[in-house]
Amino acid sequence: MERLIARIDDILKGDKKMDFAVFSKSEIEEMFQTIMGHMPDEMRQMAIEEFGGVEQWRKHYIEALSSEKMQKGYAKVVEWYGGKDEYLSVVKNPVSKEVAESYNKRIEAIEAFYERSGEH
Repeated sequence: MERLIARIDDILKGDKKMDFAVFSKSEIEEMFQTIMGHMPDEMRQMAIEEFGGVEQWRKHYIEALSSEKMQKGYAKVVEWYGGKDEYLSVVKNPVSKEVAESYNKRIEAIEAFYERSGEH
């Protein structure tokens, strides 16, 4: 508790800035590699075309996820998963392509049902 109070005092004095980083740059890089490796070919190609290449896409991804806003958002996601290690485990071991496609089809069917019924 004393360390927390001292940290807050330092921040209020302007001695130190609050660090909101949840993931390090190397963890973000690893997340990108995993996502790219498990992404369906069509989606990967669309991302490459949108950003002009894999390297440009990687740089954008790392920059976006490194922002304070995204890190704060990920702090909440990590909380939902029960911790950083639990979240990274899900990222590193994503569901199979077939499971993801099945899930997406179910979501699309539910959305179509609500569109037909006029409910939102």
